[in-house]
Amino acid sequence: MPKVKKNKRRNLSYRDINNNEPPSNAKYYFENGLRKVMPYFYTYQTFTKGRWYDKSIYSIFCKEFQDHTPEYYKKAIETGKIKVNDKIVSPDYLLKNGDVVSHSIHRHEPPVTDQKIEIIEKTNDFLIINKPSSIPVHPSGRYNHNTVLHILMNEYGYEKLYPSNRLDRLTSGLNIICLNPEKAKEMEYNLRHKTILKEYLARVVGNFPNEEIVCNEPILTVSFKLGLNSVSPDGKPCTTIFKKLSYNGKTSLILCKPLTGRTHQIRVHLQYLGYPIANDPLYSKPEIWGEHCGKGGVNKEAMNKVIENMMSMDHCQNQNSSENTIVKEKPSWYVESCDDCIHPKSDPKPHQMCIWLHAYSYAKDAWSFKTSLPDWAKDDFVEP
Repeated sequence: MPKVKKNKRRNLSYRDINNNEPPSNAKYYFENGLRKVMPYFYTYQTFTKGRWYDKSIYSIFCKEFQDHTPEYYKKAIETGKIKVNDKIVSPDYLLKNGDVVSHSIHRHEPPVTDQKIEIIEKTNDFLIINKPSSIPVHPSGRYNHNTVLHILMNEYGYEKLYPSNRLDRLTSGLNIICLNPEKAKEMEYNLRHKTILKEYLARVVGNFPNEEIVCNEPILTVSFKLGLNSVSPDGKPCTTIFKKLSYNGKTSLILCKPLTGRTHQIRVHLQYLGYPIANDPLYSKPEIWGEHCGKGGVNKEAMNKVIENMMSMDHCQNQNSSENTIVKEKPSWYVESCDDCIHPKSDPKPHQMCIWLHAYSYAKDAWSFKTSLPDWAKDDFVEP
């Protein structure tokens, strides 16, 4: 196998520096159909990313992170909860290459489904699983223990796992976990050079055309804070092939073959074509995107309005969630100075934990893996 070319420089995440909260420390409990993690003290650490250079630390936290208010971030910087190179700095401090940013918090991970992770097949090199919706594959953002990797490590005793196809949190389906670094490098090479046939299922709004559709529109991340992507001439090249499997009078079941692996690629391409995934919380909302819901793409001015709409909706939802869940009886982990302890977020509703997008099969030469059909992809499915 050819050597995988290594980047000379890369942006490192906090996991590359240290992870002082190993999987074995997780204290899970189950409630209302959800897997939850008891809150714990934690310090995020990350090297300064290239797009942060010469920008104030306060502006970066306000622009790229949505867990707290701007007022919180300003106070956290001034009081040393947020530091640079382990030192207290002013909110106006300009970040530079090599700076290590840390944020010490009482960490409240969001709950995920309590559905068990199904192991489809295990070989000497692979662990093939059917990932439920709502569970992120690897630690990122607010999720650490409530991830596929940490749950598998806890429940099956694995010490090292190497995910290959990193599905979105809301996407369900086939997830290939490598059991050794050599196989992980090989899988990375195969995925990068498009030698693996990937097939996804999606249920979209309306009657999708009968003929096969190929979408080659480039995709750009337009907001890191919101995790929002859009078709743009400034984006990265990508291709998805779509074929209708069935139509029930309201929605169509679609077979999707992504030839590249951009973030939200299938979701964005379907939105662009005018057939967004029917329950997509990000790309199928006219109240966010306007009457045509992003069909044919949106210009820069319209995208600014989309971002404004999304941030306004997120603010209202977070405010309502906090106002309705004031703690009456303090749990054992309660911390007086923690906003999340004082005003815990309400549990997510079932419709907020699932998207009708499923990684159905992966195949290459001598091997192929496939999952069972999700309920929403079966012939007798009726939309709620």
